Amino acid sequence: MSKSNFKSFLADYIQDEVINIVPDGFITGIKLYRESNSATISVSFEKFAEYNVLSKIESLVAQKLQLGSFNIDAVYPQEAFSSDIMPSVIEELKHSCSVVNGFLDGAGYEFINNKLKIYLKRGGYEILNNSNFKGTLSRLLNARFSIHPEIELDGVLSVEEKSDVFEGIMAKAPKEEPVVKKPETTTQNASKTSKPEPIKTTVAFDTTNTPIDPESMVVVLGKPIKEKPTALINVIDEAKSVVVWGDIFSFDTHDTRDGTKTIFTINFTDYTSSNTLKVIAEKAKADVYNQLTVGKTIVVRGEVRYDTYDKCLNIKPYDIAFVNKIPRKDLSEEKRVEL
Repeated sequence: MSKSNFKSFLADYIQDEVINIVPDGFITGIKLYRESNSATISVSFEKFAEYNVLSKIESLVAQKLQLGSFNIDAVYPQEAFSSDIMPSVIEELKHSCSVVNGFLDGAGYEFINNKLKIYLKRGGYEILNNSNFKGTLSRLLNARFSIHPEIELDGVLSVEEKSDVFEGIMAKAPKEEPVVKKPETTTQNASKTSKPEPIKTTVAFDTTNTPIDPESMVVVLGKPIKEKPTALINVIDEAKSVVVWGDIFSFDTHDTRDGTKTIFTINFTDYTSSNTLKVIAEKAKADVYNQLTVGKTIVVRGEVRYDTYDKCLNIKPYDIAFVNKIPRKDLSEEKRVEL
């Protein structure tokens, strides 16, 4: 069997049933990066390979070769693309376009005459458009399948905050606020190590043109935030410090390989765009981030950084506070009906 055969390459490094699942393919190039201790292998596959299968292979090879990361740059024939594989394509897209988290859940897909129609079920049309979702998806499809489909968003395009769909997105969130306790001063308690207690305070910045209740801030990490948040749609470059706000719509956590730390990936939106809080915390300091559940509204000050693993911008938080939103009043005489 030729040494350029992808399965032959894998057999030299891993012993796992995933080798029998991945389709046949040939290696077209390998790049090594000493500074980041990573490698990228380009593979031309005969058939489509599910993203979760390739991700498992990447993880196994990286572990075997003791690399920081091992990436598979996959290429497929045009005929391998269909609407049936779109959920897997979207899984890959989440690593370069975090805005798709949540809004593409349960979406339907139709591919006819080079037109890809995406039927949304959870709204987000304006946010997806503002974040150049269609352009990012188009580039991915071109890179993987050498196709340039016309992409159209249809279905439930918007979601009112009081609609059933919105409530469904946020249904997982606990409704209670963090318990604010008075600090105990006994010698016994002073010697104990525990997570910092939330601090309730008033909002120090101008809340004009935001839905934030100025009396509702509860600091859960760092210091009270005094700068007015900027819209997420304007967060497009790396920055040492930025203040933003949003509703959490996705929360993921898993341990590092050595089990000593926890990685948190928390997606949130202010309805102009979305972004991701990325935190790698020691186990003893992880409790504070477990409070950031789906449905919570947060104000964050942090550093905008390019994540070389996820290949996108995300935010490393320094200060985090919970806030409440002032319910929006519908003053129109004729009430709107969301379809």
